[in-house]
Amino acid sequence: MAPPCPRPGRPHRPRRPFRTPPAPAPAAGTDAGKVRSVLLEVVADKTGYPADMLDLTMNVEADLGIDSIKRVEIMGVIQERFHTTTTAGPEQLAELRTLGDIVDFVAGGAASSAPAAAPATGPDAGTVRSVLLEVVADKTGYPADMLDLTMNVEADLGIDSIKRVEIMGVIQERFHTTTTAGPEQLAELRTLGDIVDFVAGTTAQATAPAATGPDADTVRTTLLEVVADKTGYPADMLDLTMNVEADLGIDSIKRVEIMGVIQERFHTTTTAGPEQLAELRTLGDIVDFVAGAGVPRAAGREAASAGAPEDHPPEPESDRPARIGRAQAALVELPASDPLLDAYHPDHGALVVDDGSQLAARLVERLTGTGRRVHTLRLPGVPARSNDVHDHALTGWGTTELAAQTEEIFADRIALVVDVTAQPRAEWAEGTRRLAHSLLLARHVVAPLSAAAEHGRAAFLTATVLDGAFGLTGVAEELAPAGGVAGLVKTLALEAPALFCRAVDLDPALDAATGAALLLDEAADSAPEPVQVGLDGTRRVGLTLAERPLTEELPEVGAPTSDDLLVVTGEARGITATCLLELAERHRPGLLLLGRTRSTRSPTGRTAFPTPG
Repeated sequence: MAPPCPRPGRPHRPRRPFRTPPAPAPAAGTDAGKVRSVLLEVVADKTGYPADMLDLTMNVEADLGIDSIKRVEIMGVIQERFHTTTTAGPEQLAELRTLGDIVDFVAGGAASSAPAAAPATGPDAGTVRSVLLEVVADKTGYPADMLDLTMNVEADLGIDSIKRVEIMGVIQERFHTTTTAGPEQLAELRTLGDIVDFVAGTTAQATAPAATGPDADTVRTTLLEVVADKTGYPADMLDLTMNVEADLGIDSIKRVEIMGVIQERFHTTTTAGPEQLAELRTLGDIVDFVAGAGVPRAAGREAASAGAPEDHPPEPESDRPARIGRAQAALVELPASDPLLDAYHPDHGALVVDDGSQLAARLVERLTGTGRRVHTLRLPGVPARSNDVHDHALTGWGTTELAAQTEEIFADRIALVVDVTAQPRAEWAEGTRRLAHSLLLARHVVAPLSAAAEHGRAAFLTATVLDGAFGLTGVAEELAPAGGVAGLVKTLALEAPALFCRAVDLDPALDAATGAALLLDEAADSAPEPVQVGLDGTRRVGLTLAERPLTEELPEVGAPTSDDLLVVTGEARGITATCLLELAERHRPGLLLLGRTRSTRSPTGRTAFPTPG
C-alpha cells in the first residue's frame, strides 16, 4: 500500500511502536549519527513526513506505512550513499522493524563490508562494449551496428528503468560480478558509454573456484518449505519435477523472492542473473543450482549432450520443458465458514462504509445489535439512516477529507472495517471512482488496523454484489470496476499480513438481511484464507485456475491488405519490429506507430515499403 500523506491542520505525529526489539550494537567503522541523518532524509523524501517528525523508535510499517517495496528502495539509496554492498535478504529486511534497526544494520554492515584491499581491475572496456551492444540490440530490436556509445539510453533508445535493470543484470551475469548500481547511480548512467565505463571500471572477474554448496537434501527441504509458504500449496504435494511456472504459477517476481529467501537461509552470495534464473524451470533445477551445481539442469544437459555418444539414453520425460497450457479462472467450492464466537476484542468497535445500499443499512443494524460501537462513514450524497451509530459524512471524494475523517474515527479503538460497494452504478466512471475511493480508504486505515492487530483480530472486509462468483458468470459493463475490489484486498493481505482480509461477493438475489448475516460470518471465520469468497446463499466458492482447452470454432480472419491500418504501440521495437517487418513485406498494410519517446533520429534499420502501384 502507498504510505500515508501528511495531513493538513495540526501536525500528526505517527504513533510509537507497541514494542521495539533490541538492536545489536553498531560495528565500528561507520558513524551511526551520519547514517541516522541520511536515513531520516531519505524516509522523509519517500513518505512525505517532515524529517523533524521522525525518530528512531518508529516502526517502519505500523507507524510510517512503509511497505516491503518501499523498504527495498530506501535500503538501495542508503547502500549507495555509503558505498556498501552488504544487503539484507527478504527475511532479514523484515526484521528491521524500526528506523533504529536500519541505522544499526547499515552502520554495522557498511563497516564489515569495507574492502581490505584496492578493488581489482575490471574487464577490458572493448569487451564490455561488444557485450553491451549485443545485449542492447537484443533488448531493443536495433541492429548492433546502428548503436554507438554516445546514444542516450532513454531519449535515443527508449530504454526505461525496468529494461535498464534487465540489461545490467545480463551484463553482470556475463562478467560474473556481484557489483550493482543503486537506483540513483543507475539513473546517472545516461549513455551506453556511461554503462561501459561503470562496468569496466568497477568490476572484477571472479577467478576463485566455486565453493561447494550446501547439502542437496537440506536445500530440497528448505525449498519445499519456502515454496509452500509463497504459493499456499502444502509441502507434501510438491515434488522436484514440478515446473515452477506451468505447474505452480510462480512468476518471475515470486521466483526472485524465493531465491532471495533460499540464499539468505544458506548464507550464499551466489546469484542467478535474469537469463540464468529463467533457466531454472523446475524445483529440481533450483536445488541443483543452490547445492553447488552453479548451472541449471537444462544448461548442464546441453553441455553434456555435445560430446555424448549416439546411443545416449533419452532424458526422462519429467525433465523436458512442460507443454504450454491454457488455463482460465474457475470456481472451486469451499466448505462453509466457521465463525468464532469472540473473534474480536469486546472493547473494539467497527467501521462501515455506507454507500446508501440496503446491505449497508442491514449490516449496521446487526452490528449495533451486538452492543458493539459502530461508526458509519457515509459516501457523498448518502443520507443519515441510524441514530445508534457514530456518524461521519463525506461531502466529496477527495483524499484530504477522507484522511481527516478516518483519523477522527480511529481515535476510537476500531478493529473491523467493512467497505460496502453494493449500490448499483449507472456509469462506468462512477464505478471506477468508487474503486479508487476504496483504494484510498485502505491506504488510510492499514496503519491503525495493523496497530489494533497487536491486541487481537483486526480485519478489512469488502462487500460487492456482482453475481456471487466474482463476475465470472457475466455482469453489466458498468459493474465491472467493482471486480477490482477483490484485487485490492488480496494485495492488502500480502502487504499487511497481520490483518484478516476478505473480499466477499454476494449474489444480487440475496436479500439485504441475509447478505449482512453472511458478511459477519465471514468476518468471524476461523480460517484466514481464502481471501476471496463468493456467496449465493446455497454455496460458498473461491477462485482457482483450471485447464480450458480451446474447443469452440473461431471465425476465419482474413490476411491484412493494403487497405488496412494497423495501430502499433510500444514504438515497434524488439520482437514487435520483427513481426511488423514480416507483415509489411507480405501484406503491405498501413502502420501507425505510437510511442512515448520523442523521435530525435530515424534509425536506418527501419524500412519504408512503397505503396503498390
